[in-house]
Amino acid sequence: MLQQLTKIRQYFSITQILFSFFSMLICTNICANVPANTEISQNLYQAVIVAPSRDEAQRIALFQEGMRIIFKRIAGTEDVLKLPAVEQALKNASAYVERYDYHGDQLRVIFSAQMMNDLLFKNGYALWGQKRPTLILWLAMDENNKRYIMGEQSNPDLHAMLLDFAQERGLPLVLPVMDLTDMQNVSVSDIFSNFPSVLTGASSRYGANAILVGKMIKKPQGWEAQWQILIDSYHREWVMQSADFNDLLQKGLTSVISDLQGRYGIKQQDTAFSKSLLIGVKGIQSSRDFSRAESYLNGLEQVKGVTVRQVFANGVIFEVKPQNGVDKEILSQVISMEKRFAALGYHERPVESLDLTYQWTP
Repeated sequence: MLQQLTKIRQYFSITQILFSFFSMLICTNICANVPANTEISQNLYQAVIVAPSRDEAQRIALFQEGMRIIFKRIAGTEDVLKLPAVEQALKNASAYVERYDYHGDQLRVIFSAQMMNDLLFKNGYALWGQKRPTLILWLAMDENNKRYIMGEQSNPDLHAMLLDFAQERGLPLVLPVMDLTDMQNVSVSDIFSNFPSVLTGASSRYGANAILVGKMIKKPQGWEAQWQILIDSYHREWVMQSADFNDLLQKGLTSVISDLQGRYGIKQQDTAFSKSLLIGVKGIQSSRDFSRAESYLNGLEQVKGVTVRQVFANGVIFEVKPQNGVDKEILSQVISMEKRFAALGYHERPVESLDLTYQWTP
């Protein structure tokens, strides 16, 4: 295997310098025009909490508050806090702390991933890993006989609240900027008339993997939210009411998080057999491309291992062993979260026996 990998890297190294040069030129002209994704860069097991003081009793209380945040973040639901094992763990929060430090009036705490994961696994909860889909929120308002789309600049306070809530729950969230391009692609009528294909096309510039549509309607007694989640072929619609607008938004995001965690989370005791999949990756032009593609696949929580099966003219075929209970559809969705992996159709496969095929974009 070592000899094979050496040959692969030698094969790609010939074109690496030229390819990197042209990639830089292309990115200079194109990347500047594409809005950046909102990504969760923080450690999932890190919490930052306002610290009124630095005494020990206050610190222990903040450890408990931080643990509650992390448990909700990795379990994808607030119900996890009702679990007796979690309630017991909170009483001994200090034992789960790997390190902490103060920055001004803030306490940064990093908890043990292994200890918290083990506790969830033992109690039947699924683990939602570090790689999470980027969600774009198309929010349409209907109040005082006016309809409009809420963009990231429409209400800075609301935008900040949504991002803070999403960050706390570990959800990569982006709102459309509603610039000229967005306004040409999407109208408020498209949202209220339920045209998902329009929103799918308009969301592509944000690199979103999932789309949340919210129609917020002002009622005499408060607000009604008509929600719709779109993830590839999956969609769900539901309605919520609340007297508090912000509460309604947070409840909508919480429901979506539960959906995503249910789709991408892994249970340790899941014994359903998953067969190995042959995955072709086209567009591998250098040893750097090869290493990055291989490392990405190996780093997925849904994957047990990756081996190289074949090298062809401009790509590689990997044999990927998924974790038990992870099928081809789930793995395909997880791989596609990385924008450098673009899914290709059946007729674009270099070998008919491949289960999945992607175009690699450096």
